[in-house]
Amino acid sequence: MSGFNAFAEIVTRDDHQFPKCAPSGEGYNTFFRWKDNQFDRAVEVLFDQSDCSDYKKISIRKDLNWIELKQAEKFLDNNVLFELKQIEQKTNEIRAEFTAEDYLKNHPIAEYTFATNRMLSQKFGQMFSAMVFKAWIELDKRNRDFKNSVLKDIINLKKPIEKPFVAYADRIKIVVSFGLGWEEKYTRTTPDYIKNFLSDIKALGLEVLFLKNNPFGRVADNVQKITPSLEAELNSGRDLILISLCKGTPELLAAEAKLNQAGHKGRILGHVNLSGMLTGAIFSDFAKEIILPKILAPALKLVPFESVSDSVKMLDAVDYMKSSVIKDTVERSIPFLDKSIFYVNITGAPMSMDVFNGKSPMKIILNFNLKKTFVNSANDGFLEMPGTLIPKAISENQVSLILDSSHLLSDGSLDGHKIGSSATRQILYYSVIKSILEKNNLF
Repeated sequence: MSGFNAFAEIVTRDDHQFPKCAPSGEGYNTFFRWKDNQFDRAVEVLFDQSDCSDYKKISIRKDLNWIELKQAEKFLDNNVLFELKQIEQKTNEIRAEFTAEDYLKNHPIAEYTFATNRMLSQKFGQMFSAMVFKAWIELDKRNRDFKNSVLKDIINLKKPIEKPFVAYADRIKIVVSFGLGWEEKYTRTTPDYIKNFLSDIKALGLEVLFLKNNPFGRVADNVQKITPSLEAELNSGRDLILISLCKGTPELLAAEAKLNQAGHKGRILGHVNLSGMLTGAIFSDFAKEIILPKILAPALKLVPFESVSDSVKMLDAVDYMKSSVIKDTVERSIPFLDKSIFYVNITGAPMSMDVFNGKSPMKIILNFNLKKTFVNSANDGFLEMPGTLIPKAISENQVSLILDSSHLLSDGSLDGHKIGSSATRQILYYSVIKSILEKNNLF
């Protein structure tokens, strides 16, 4: 395998370009790459007849079986094995020093776009792209200060405060919009993460109104459905804090816009956007016959449907979550929204194997995408980064918190603090609502 030493030198200088090829001169060349193209620093090996000049084609072929270095040892020439282990050791050292923050220092990003996300993911892997996204968000001092405030509460309080905002109950009300139709009541089929959310929000001590969305309805129909309830609340004597999840975010924004056009301004202190669908769902933008059996079928298990017919209705409703539909809804709303409202984005993107290997309901979808690179860019399982953030065109008055999690958020962590812990989760929501009150000089 002549030329391998020179090849090793190239790898240590330019270790992010994978896969690589070591010519054997014996018909089968040796290709190697980082496992799953991620930053877990494990080497995989492939023996293939492809020419080394075509190594880039190897990365997109789905019919090849890569094996871990340890499993490949018995097939490797001793000299090659020695060199490969040296490369693994050396590049592990390089990668340990090469952080997302390092990347941003060397390659400043003015605006993190879908194109940026895809480029980083294809070059470094989805998880490292998510790390860069988080690091980029935290370049903004407002986001760093917000995160540090949340972490300070989590560390210092250690346990939830009993109804911390009950003194504000006669002045402030929380309004929640779930895009998939969950309501205040739930049954035995309701997922735990929804039950937890309900109890967490009620534990704050404020009255909560859950807007009644139709999980199978068009965005425009849902907007029409929730607008009267929102109008009634705006006309009440209490100010509002809005919380929206997934498809509930564009629907709530559109309802706000309609109310503003009708002359019902404000009384909204803040809007908490949880994994908001500000662009379409990943699977909605692709052909149904390809996506439904492999992606959406597992996803439907996350939704508390009462019958098979409900699942069938949801398959039809996929069209309502296309990027074109959601984008149009948001863009039409922008001119009529109140730019003074304070927005808090809480969004997730897996940055470690914790979510992939854990008990997350999103595990099936995330792992399918990671292995098949169905969407080769950092995403939360449903939505691609940065499509979960309130657009700056709506308001510059916002902060963002990025979790190592899926779309569900509660299956992840914030800088090592598990959101699955009820104490941590409730303190997180306490800290978020407190920040909104502080922003309005009420706390």
